[in-house]
Amino acid sequence: MGMPEETKKTLDETYEMIEMLDIDDFKISVATPFPGTKLFEQCQLDNLFVTTAGEKSLLWRKSDWHQRILNDTSHFFIKPYNMELQELEEYVLKFEILRYQKHLVTLQKGKQTLSVTKSIKDFRQRHPDYPLI
Repeated sequence: MGMPEETKKTLDETYEMIEMLDIDDFKISVATPFPGTKLFEQCQLDNLFVTTAGEKSLLWRKSDWHQRILNDTSHFFIKPYNMELQELEEYVLKFEILRYQKHLVTLQKGKQTLSVTKSIKDFRQRHPDYPLI
């Protein structure tokens, strides 16, 4: 999620496909442009980074770069050409709700796993006002 060419249409198509599939779980990853990759070069060339040049240069410098990426307060490092970051954040929630719903169906089928149980608990902690479907 969040590739330079990402649009509402591509995210809606992905959502509909996941919704249709009979799966217990799924993960959505955020596009992360690592130095030396074509994605990084594209983001540099087209000025798509949402971090400052100084933050970007420090992002991958230390050996714990992967922890900073996983625990960064912002979900996204780049902004797609035709979407705003707020729109991407709304899709993050939309996909998170779909994942929660898939987990509840999994439990209803009698399949209880630690990852599903933990994911439901985590979702309820982050979204206490969301109805218990």
